Formats: sequence, structure tokens, C-alpha cells
Amino acid sequence: MTTVKDLEKLLKCHVSKWHTLTRISLQCRNITCLPPEISKWTSATHIELYNNQLQSLPPEIAQWTAASCIELSHNQLQNLPPEVGQWTVATYIDLSDNQLQSLPPEVGQWTAASYIYLTNNQLQNLPPEVAQWTAATNIYLYNNQLQSFPHENIINKCKFLYYKIISNNQKMLKVKIQKLEEEIQNLKKENLHFKYAFGSKGYQEALNDYYSYIK
Repeated sequence: MTTVKDLEKLLKCHVSKWHTLTRISLQCRNITCLPPEISKWTSATHIELYNNQLQSLPPEIAQWTAASCIELSHNQLQNLPPEVGQWTVATYIDLSDNQLQSLPPEVGQWTAASYIYLTNNQLQNLPPEVAQWTAATNIYLYNNQLQSFPHENIINKCKFLYYKIISNNQKMLKVKIQKLEEEIQNLKKENLHFKYAFGSKGYQEALNDYYSYIK
């Protein structure tokens, strides 16, 4: 169990002065949990906790109100507490490579985020509140278990949207591909820059992969 003393050593800063820290660099430290005292990270603009072993986040993350960059990728997070809705000034949020199965509706308050990374999770659906991600220009959702398209507002406003739809039913998969092609044609007609991808692949490569998969 990660204690306050452990974090004091890693940060080289006594807990009484944590409120003065502007950058929290605790990546690759085998941190298993966060103590309530993280509520003192009120001045941190960058919070880097990727490549640890976090399974959950405490409600005290609500105090990370100054953070513009929050990196929590490559952990073992299974869910997010509603307090993530307090990350209203964050422009970069990375929660990729976790075990998230759903997102709380409070993520709709990430209205300043331009980069949102949710790749390599277990998401099946997105809450309707993602329609409020009006500042997002890059949203990464591939390698999840999404059963439906993201909200149309996101498709229309996002410059780069990476996601894929999967289904165990091949007939459903073909229907989704057809819908994808229709979406692409509509967006091309509107001269919007839209990219449907597996990783960094373009939409045509993604479609080819799909066709190969269902044959």
C-alpha cells in the first residue's frame, strides 16, 4: 500500500508543502493507491501517474482543479469516480490502457479538454454527456468494445476522431460498416476532416481490415 511517506520520498517534498508543487511526476513507481492527502495537489498543472498499478481513484482528485494535463494511462482503473467532473480546466486527459468499462456522466464537464485518450479499455458505450466535449479536437477510443457510434456532435466537431465499432454478430458488424461508409461520405461532402482508424490508419485501411475480418 502506497503511503504518504512513500509519496513524500518520491516527490522529495513534505506533505505540508504539497500545495506548492506545480508538477507531480510519479510515473513508473508501482503506486497501488493514492492517499487522501493528494487533495493538497491544488497548484499542480501537470499530474503524471502513468505506468503504475492504480485500481481506483479517491474522491480527493476533485481538488486537482489547476491541472491542465492529467496522465493516468497504463494503470488498472476499472471505473472513475464522479469527482473527475472537477477536471474542468484540463486540456489533456489520458486514461488509455486501463480497464474502464464505463464512464460516469460527470465526464461531460471536461469541456476544456482538446485531447482525450481512452484507448485500450473495455468501454461498451459512452454516456450522452460526451456531447459536451465541445473543445475536443482529438479523441482516441479505439480498442474498446463500443457497440454504437459516439454522439454525432462529437463526430461533427472533432478534427481527429479515432474509434471502432465491434460486434460478435457478423451481420451487425456489416451493418455498422455500411453505416460508417455513409457517415464518411456525408462528412466528405461537408468537407470535414474525419478519420476513422485502427491506431493511426486512415478510414480506407480500417474498412479493408474490417472486410478481411468478416470474410
